[in-house]
Amino acid sequence: MKLKKKFLYQRITGQQEADTEPPVISNCPDTVNILTTGNSSTAAWDVPTASDNSGSTPTRTSNYSPGSTFPLGTTLARYTFRETSGNTAVCSFEVVVCQQGIPTDTTPPVISGCPGDINVQAPAGATSAVAFYIEPTASDNSGAIAPSTSSHTPAGSSFPVGNTIFSYTFTVAAGNSATCSFTGINHLLGIVVDTTPLVISGCPDDITDSVTSSYTFVEWTASTATDETSEVTVEAYYRQPRLFVSNNMESVAVTYVFSDEAGNTATCAFTISVISEYDVFSKGYFILHCMLLHN
Repeated sequence: MKLKKKFLYQRITGQQEADTEPPVISNCPDTVNILTTGNSSTAAWDVPTASDNSGSTPTRTSNYSPGSTFPLGTTLARYTFRETSGNTAVCSFEVVVCQQGIPTDTTPPVISGCPGDINVQAPAGATSAVAFYIEPTASDNSGAIAPSTSSHTPAGSSFPVGNTIFSYTFTVAAGNSATCSFTGINHLLGIVVDTTPLVISGCPDDITDSVTSSYTFVEWTASTATDETSEVTVEAYYRQPRLFVSNNMESVAVTYVFSDEAGNTATCAFTISVISEYDVFSKGYFILHCMLLHN
């Protein structure tokens, strides 16, 4: 007798969607705080769990377990849950161990002698110059001398033409830090950079004028400015005197902007307010705007 082979075919109507949903964690601990009289301590917590939409129990790995020993300070404990599709979820929390009676130090070091900006001149044709300065120091409430890291050394730091930032960072054992920063300004020989501000004289105070007519002339003494090294130019908005049409007009800003050849500027500004006690409308006047007549 000849046997007939039977074949079972399964029709695939569609592909199953990939599982991208991570496990759901329960009971992830908050920060665990421990007080100890020694330099380390054990810590305990409830172990977190996780579930997955697949119905299977995710595998759990961790870098610490309840009962582990922790040093003084802050340590990060971490649990990782992974399910069969490779999706993971992480629970992490801090274990903080402090010595009993010794508060946590969060006060940064106090810096002394942070230098101001340093101006030097490079010789003609040179591309750099050497700067000398006294290094800053720092003290800490712990009584320890705060060590520092720096971008340059004081005994002849060479830096290029232009501006260079020098920085010192002081860090103490508790992890607190403070930074001193200043700028080295390197000019080529023969090029003098003027950074001196202009000196303004006679800048008027705000002016308020009450009038009984429909207009008034307001006069003031113009402000002036001087510079140590160059001529001063001025740009004035509203040169005096000016005719103001009143009727309780809004205050007008008057500004003098002074500048020298190096680009340094200084400003004198004040306001003029004209208060009218004159009823312009009863005389048939129409004021479209509080006008200022320019030269």
